[in-house]
Amino acid sequence: MKVTDEQRRALDAEGHCLVLGGPGAGKTTISIMKAAAFVEAELKPEQHVLFLSFARATVSRVSEGIARDLNVPKAVSNRIEVDTYHSFFWRILKGHGYLLGLPHSLELLLPADVAGVLSELRTTTDQSRDDGLLELTDEEKAVLQTVAFEDGRIGFDLFAPLLADLLTKFPTIGDLVANRYPLIILDEFQDTSDEQWEIVKRLGSKSRCLALADPDQRIFDFIATDPERSNHFIDYFEAEEIDLGGLSHRNLHTDITLFGDDILRGTFSQLAYEGVDLVGYPRIEAQAHTKLITEVMQARKRAMKASGEAWSVAVLVPTKPLTKKISDLFTQGLGKMPLIPHTAVIERDAAILSAHCIGVLLEKRPVADGFERFVLQVASFYRGRSGSSPAKGHLKTANSFVADLQKRRERQAIGKDLPANSKMRKMEQVYKEVLALSFTGDPQQDWVMVRNVLEKGCCVQLRDIAEEARNLRFLDRGKQLRLVLSEDWDGAAAYPSAFDLTKEAFVQEHFAMAGQPEGGVVIMNLHKAKGKQFDETILFEDMPIIVRGIGIVRNSGRFVRENEANDNIAQYRKNFRMAVTRSKYRTTVLTPKQDKCILVRALM
Repeated sequence: MKVTDEQRRALDAEGHCLVLGGPGAGKTTISIMKAAAFVEAELKPEQHVLFLSFARATVSRVSEGIARDLNVPKAVSNRIEVDTYHSFFWRILKGHGYLLGLPHSLELLLPADVAGVLSELRTTTDQSRDDGLLELTDEEKAVLQTVAFEDGRIGFDLFAPLLADLLTKFPTIGDLVANRYPLIILDEFQDTSDEQWEIVKRLGSKSRCLALADPDQRIFDFIATDPERSNHFIDYFEAEEIDLGGLSHRNLHTDITLFGDDILRGTFSQLAYEGVDLVGYPRIEAQAHTKLITEVMQARKRAMKASGEAWSVAVLVPTKPLTKKISDLFTQGLGKMPLIPHTAVIERDAAILSAHCIGVLLEKRPVADGFERFVLQVASFYRGRSGSSPAKGHLKTANSFVADLQKRRERQAIGKDLPANSKMRKMEQVYKEVLALSFTGDPQQDWVMVRNVLEKGCCVQLRDIAEEARNLRFLDRGKQLRLVLSEDWDGAAAYPSAFDLTKEAFVQEHFAMAGQPEGGVVIMNLHKAKGKQFDETILFEDMPIIVRGIGIVRNSGRFVRENEANDNIAQYRKNFRMAVTRSKYRTTVLTPKQDKCILVRALM
């Protein structure tokens, strides 16, 4: 990349600095170059530069850029720490949270567990969003605060407010951070919440801060972000502001970024855009899916030619249900069309909770010691399986398990058992079938054996757990989990710590920094694409349900809700612009011919 005059200003700037720029403008690259220069010129031996981002995908891409793309010497790159905001906050809280009155031993409350804790409350609140990005209510925050201070289990949503409070009450902790990190780079600064901004103010009073921002890519309007955040940084720190503009180095020889900017403005400056294809698909679902598969196969062929083994094609959709629908389509195939190997970035609440259930079963504790524990874990699965949008039917099932468990205790106390047709009896039968298994000591094989018992057993509710466990697919990649389970194998019949090890595996996954950017064909919803980069991107939205003589009767799964302009249209434009600018060479938008997406209708 040839360094422009404005980029040179950013490299040479001293003190606090805010760098603005659109997708691919070079903000991240310049920040890495600045970090490397800072390491060589100003760092003391025990110090490091800290680079923080919200998305783990960005962390992976930055780590890769340091090591490969910019040829930063290893002695220098070893002193640039790349991390997520959440992981960095957690490190400080674990070390010093006791000063606030938190227990000395803290445990991460995964989103799947948070969903279970808040499930009863959330049946009475509006959970209509399907993108999984909800702001907690005050009542929900109070519940999580109680869990944190009484049990030492802390959800992600409490990281920032707790750390802001800690740094305010105990400023010497900021001194410790500054001694370690005299320069802190803040990626995606426009998406910092009010509490995160308070943390930045505390850290910035002691360390130099370089903030990277694209105000037009602020896609989290509904979770306490502020459109004036960049101005807050300039005013509070009297920082230098450098605008790199909209020139994109990601897709330099295309009009993709121009198209995204025009989407944002709501007016098109061209009749066609180089590198952008707008495609209408037929109303008949099979034909629509055929068109999608065809476009993906063509994109895959082009990407392989352009990038060799490192090729990538993203299929971006508006909702979580559509992610799974398209993943199933690619897995099962359509007629004579080939299957498409892919990775689906799905919401994993239910899958993680199903893994917890299997972890309990792998321990093979006798009925007297382990059955009730298993039932309570199954109840947790049903409370949290729907994430932030709990289904009342699932809550009813969970509560019935707990109630039946109590009846079982009462009847056993007087020497009686539950009726033969009760769910609890059926669940106990499945539990005993697992106890009768002859484990091999191969965690993958034994895991599948347990899942198969759940799948074929007489308890219908446990079959749901088996089905969700298939969505994990971590057995294909989870070498670390297989390793620790192998070490846990007691050589006789069970894995005595399987539940704790399984939970810890998913905790580590949330903080994992070593993952490579996605490759191959990847399916995800739009929000999951933030911070990522692909050779080609295909945006696909669902079709309306049309009844002859009536018109559209259902129109979900669209890039704009109901495909109608509303008060949130500016936010939908930001989301769409972020998604279309993820690609390096080509962006394809697939929309139904009948009721075309309102964001691109004028061009079609």
